[in-house]
Amino acid sequence: GQAQLAIDRAQVPAAVWEQEYECKFTSVEAHVFKCVPRCIGGAAVQRALPGRSYVTAWDTGKVADPSALVTLDARSGLVVDARTIPLGTELTAQLDLVAATSRRYGSLVVMDMTGAGTQDRLLDFARVQCPNIRGLYFSRSDKENMVNAVAVWLEQQKLTIPAEFTELLTQLDHYEYEQRGKLYVYGAPPGEHDDLVAALAMAIAAVENNWHSNPRGLPAHLALH
Repeated sequence: GQAQLAIDRAQVPAAVWEQEYECKFTSVEAHVFKCVPRCIGGAAVQRALPGRSYVTAWDTGKVADPSALVTLDARSGLVVDARTIPLGTELTAQLDLVAATSRRYGSLVVMDMTGAGTQDRLLDFARVQCPNIRGLYFSRSDKENMVNAVAVWLEQQKLTIPAEFTELLTQLDHYEYEQRGKLYVYGAPPGEHDDLVAALAMAIAAVENNWHSNPRGLPAHLALH
C-alpha cells in the first residue's frame, strides 16, 4: 500500500522512481543523480576533527581509468577530500598518498577488490603501509544498491560536497544508468570517468554498514551485503 510505496521511494533514485513507478517516458539513458546542486556546500577539511570518524575509499584504477580517493565524515556526511590519481602513477606512490590520507584523518581505508585476482596481493602489500585498509568485494546487484544509496543521500541532503571538488561534482552530474531488460547498468558517458563516484559509493557503503566505528578490528576482507 501507500506505506510500502513510501519506503520504496526513499530507497531508489528519483530517476528510477519516475520511470518505474510513475511511468514517465524518459530516454533509455538517464542521469541518476538529480539533486547534486542542492548538496554543494561546506569546505574541505585538512585534519580530523575531534570526535569524528572518517572513511577513505580507494577506487583502484584499471587500464583506462585513474584511481580515486574520497574521504567522508561519517557523522556529518561532508566530503572532506576528493582526488584522482593520474594514470601511470606507480603503486608505491599511490600507497604513499593513501597511507598519508589515512593518517591525516585517522580514517578506515576501504579498497576496491572487484575483479580480485592480483587485487588480493595488492591488498596484502598495501596493508604493510596502511594496516587499517580493508578490501571491499561487491557484485553487480551490490553496485546497484551502492549507487542507489548515493542517490538517496543526495536527495535527502545527507551528503555535503564542497564546491572546490569540481571533478566529483561533474562526475555525479553526468552519471547515467541504462536499463537492459531487468538490469540497470550504471556508469559515466562514453569518454568520461566515474572513478570518484565509485569511491564515494564505497565510502557511503562503509558508513551505512558502520565499518568506520572500529577501523582496526574488522575482518581482513569485507563482503557487502
